[in-house]
Amino acid sequence: VACFDSQCNAIAWRPILHYITNKRKMRLVRVVHSTGSFVCTENHEGWAEERGYVQAAALLGGQTLRWVPGHL
Repeated sequence: VACFDSQCNAIAWRPILHYITNKRKMRLVRVVHSTGSFVCTENHEGWAEERGYVQAAALLGGQTLRWVPGHL
């Protein structure tokens, strides 16, 4: 998957090492941004320039998200 490597300040491709096949226990939330939206679990972390890694449910309006163009 594409991810942001904060040490190199660049997008890096990393293998998926583990995944969970159990029934989802977290709520799904929709994150709306300037070019659209995406759905993820509430505890999924994204990079906000102002705060570093933040769980999706804790994102605040006006924060700048890092994202991979063409991969959302």
